[in-house]
Amino acid sequence: MTGVQTCALPIFRQLRWLPYVEIAVVTLFILIGFTGFQFIRNSERQGIWVGMAKETAHQLGTPLSSLMGWLELLKDRFHGQSDQEILTDMGTDLQRLNQVAQRFSKIGSGVTLIPLPSKDLIQPVVQYVRRRIPHWNKKISIKVENEENPLILANLELFEWALENLLKNAIDANDKPDGQILIRVTSHSDYVSIEVEDNGRVIAVRDRKNIFRPGWSSKKRGWGLGLSLTQRIVEEYHGGKITVQSAPGKGTVFRIRLQNAARGARP
Repeated sequence: MTGVQTCALPIFRQLRWLPYVEIAVVTLFILIGFTGFQFIRNSERQGIWVGMAKETAHQLGTPLSSLMGWLELLKDRFHGQSDQEILTDMGTDLQRLNQVAQRFSKIGSGVTLIPLPSKDLIQPVVQYVRRRIPHWNKKISIKVENEENPLILANLELFEWALENLLKNAIDANDKPDGQILIRVTSHSDYVSIEVEDNGRVIAVRDRKNIFRPGWSSKKRGWGLGLSLTQRIVEEYHGGKITVQSAPGKGTVFRIRLQNAARGARP
């Protein structure tokens, strides 16, 4: 009898761990299920986002083509100088709308990245925003520091969209009579840094974790998608990184790190 008890002791000791093993297995299954659910939900959200973007581009395409055709007919019919100036402005706006449609069409598609001079990526956006500032009843200067003009591996349409969102965000946050925005481009050994710095309102510490979240906005108007879209363009489509720093008396700095095309290394 003693021998049987002696043999049973190790079995009893092992059985003591059985509830813990069962709990661990159940916990593992719960974690796997939760992870799968999160993946499915994110995939659905991604699908909705991509679907809306592509449908928007598709819906804009037909009327834009029609308007461009009518514009050419008007140019042939009206030859006065003032008429031609008006038609030229209309053509510029139509090109802008077509560019917006092209941006939406690239969401969810395979994006081609090519080496581009940083000046070619930044200057057109700066010029466009500068022309729009008076229409927004703002007085803000935009300065660019880009002496090296490094090559960046980027997609022109999408990067311009991201930079435009950052500039508009800086303008909205600036309520000073002498608003200033500085775009600083610096080349590093394995990446290119693009900083958008402004002297407007700082971002509260409690809000910094939310600024890239879709739908979040500190403004009364707007959809809260600009910074979220910018982060998606930089990190998902360009394989880069975007961060933010904000402090009283120092303003706010959004910093983008992208691949240096001249070095061929990732940020």
